[in-house]
Order: sequence, then C-alpha cells, then structure tokens
Amino acid sequence: KIVLARGGKNFSIFMTDTGQLLSVGCATNGQLGIPFDTVEELDESFTSVVQKVEHKGITMASVSCGDAHVVAVSDVGMVYTWGSGCDYGLGHGDAEDS
Repeated sequence: KIVLARGGKNFSIFMTDTGQLLSVGCATNGQLGIPFDTVEELDESFTSVVQKVEHKGITMASVSCGDAHVVAVSDVGMVYTWGSGCDYGLGHGDAEDS
C-alpha cells in the first residue's frame, strides 16, 4: 500500500506502508535509486515500469525529492541521498551523481 508520493522533475518516488521505496521516470542522474548498470539496460534514459529502490533492507520513514535528487530518512533517523550531485547537493563531499 502506497502511503507517500513525491515528485521531482520528470520522476516520482513512492513509499509503501512497510518503508519500501519505489520509483519511476527519468533515470539519467541516479535519482531512481536503481543501479547504474540497470539504467544502462533500459532502452531509454527513463522507465515507465515501477522500480524498487535499492536500500538494502533499511526501512524508510520519509522521502522528499529535488529536481534530480532524493533525500530519504530511515526509521532510525539516518539520512540517505542519491541522484544528481550538482553543486554538492547530495552532501557526499563531491559533485558526482550517485
């Protein structure tokens, strides 16, 4: 059951009642939270098929989107970011997409 939906520029993220994140749309900067090799297997730089965001069993409690990045907070208060690293916006110490 979807309990939260957020949208960025050309992509959407959904959170289920179990804390699983799902994504759909543009995948060019890693904002869908799926591996880059999976993105390379797509015929286009976007997908209309809902993807499971890979967060290795971590239960998410909240999620928000920027134009091309995502910020998620786990049920224990850890913050996770992915997508476009433009202007160091992910907080990873570099400007790389992840």
